[in-house]
Amino acid sequence: MEVTNMVEVEQSVPYLAIADSNSSHKFAYSPPYNNETKSADDGSRTFNGPRTILTLISTATASLGQILPINAPYNHSTYSVRFFGPVVRCDMANSSAAARMDNLLQAKMATSPGIAKETVNVYYAFVPAFNTTGELIALSKPRLQSPSNATNQLWMTFLRYAIDPGGNRIKERRYQVCQLYNASYDLKLEWDRGFQNATGSYGVLEEVRFPNDKSDVVSDLPQHSYSAFMWALTDLLVGAFSWFVESNQSQFGAIDTTVPRTSLLGSSDLDVFFDLNKNNEDSDETQLSDQRLQDKALAKNRTLGVLIEELSFNMTVSLMHNELLNHNTTAKVTRWDSVNRYGYNPYGLFIPYALANLFTLITVLLGIVSYSHNGVLPDKKFQDIVSAAEDPRIIHVARDRRKSMTAERVEGRLVLRPGMDR
Repeated sequence: MEVTNMVEVEQSVPYLAIADSNSSHKFAYSPPYNNETKSADDGSRTFNGPRTILTLISTATASLGQILPINAPYNHSTYSVRFFGPVVRCDMANSSAAARMDNLLQAKMATSPGIAKETVNVYYAFVPAFNTTGELIALSKPRLQSPSNATNQLWMTFLRYAIDPGGNRIKERRYQVCQLYNASYDLKLEWDRGFQNATGSYGVLEEVRFPNDKSDVVSDLPQHSYSAFMWALTDLLVGAFSWFVESNQSQFGAIDTTVPRTSLLGSSDLDVFFDLNKNNEDSDETQLSDQRLQDKALAKNRTLGVLIEELSFNMTVSLMHNELLNHNTTAKVTRWDSVNRYGYNPYGLFIPYALANLFTLITVLLGIVSYSHNGVLPDKKFQDIVSAAEDPRIIHVARDRRKSMTAERVEGRLVLRPGMDR
C-alpha cells in the first residue's frame, strides 16, 4: 500500500526582487544622469530600457504560453510566498483616447510604404509617446535602448466579430488601453512528479508611470524596473495586421508585428484577419486550418485584453526562473514522499495462521502416537530405502503394473519381494 509521508520545515525560498531599489540594475539599463560619474550608487539616473535578461525571459514566456520552470526546493514540495510585482490590465479606451488612436491609425494607413495601399487594418498596437515638441506619436516598432519620453501604456485598436440585432455577424472596431500597475502577489508554487503548478492571486495597486528623470532629483529605481518590464512586454505586441492592395491582381495580407511569436496569435480578436480573402470579405471556408486551430487552442480562443493580463502575470512569475533576479526569504515548505507500506487485517490472518498451527499440532500428535506404538528402530537408515529402490526386482515390479510387492520380515529386517502375477 502506498502512503504519503509529509514533513513541514522552515527554510529559505526565493521571491522576485523587482520592487527592490538595490536590484534595479538587474532589470533596467539606467546609466547615471551625469556622464562624468559612474558610481553604482548614483542617485540620479536615466532610464534607457530593459536589460537583455528581461527581454529573453519575456520572449520565452510569451512563446511558450505558460510560466517558465522555477527551481524547486525538493522534487515533491510546495510553499507560498508574497512579493510586489508588475501587472498589466487592459480596459476600453475613453472617447478622447479612441479618437487619438483613430487619427494615428488613419495617418499610418495613409503612409503605406511602396506602391501598395493599406485598405484594411485589423490590428494596430503602439506605445504612445511624445516628441520634442510635445506632440503625440505612436511607437509601433520594438524599441532600442535609448532615453525617450514614452508612457507605460499600450494602445491598440482592432476589428472584432459581433452580432447585430438582425443576427448577422459584423465587424466592430474596438479601442483599448493597457496600463502598467503595481500589484501585491500571493503566489503558491508546487512541484510533484516533475510537474510544476503555479497558482495565486494579486491585488492591483497604483499605476506606475514612465520615469521622468532629472539631474537634481533622485530616481525612483523600482519605477525603472517596472518600466523595463512594460517595455519588454510591449515590444512583443506593437505592430499591425493589415490587408494591402497593390493592383487589381495583387492583394495580400501583411503581419508587421512580433505577435506571431507569442501565444496571443490564437486570440479571437485576430480572427478577422485570418478570415480575409481577396475580396476583403469573410472567407467562405468553414474549416480552420490545422495550424490556426492549434494557435487558438494555445490561446484558448480568448480576447486580447484577457491574454495580455495573463501574459503579464506569467512574465512576472517567470522572472523567478533566473536566480539573479530573486531575493530570499524564510517560508514554510511542505515536502512529501511516497512510501510503500504493507497493511494487513488481523481478523483476515486469524484463519490461515490457526489452520497452520492446527496442522502442525496434528503432525506432532501423530509422531507421538507412532513412537508409542512402534518405538525406535535405530537400525533403520535412509540408505536402506535407497538400496531397496535400486534392487532390480523391485524396479521390474514397479514398472510392471501386473505384479505386486510384499513386505516380509527376515531376521528382523523388512524385505520387499515381488508377488504373483495378477
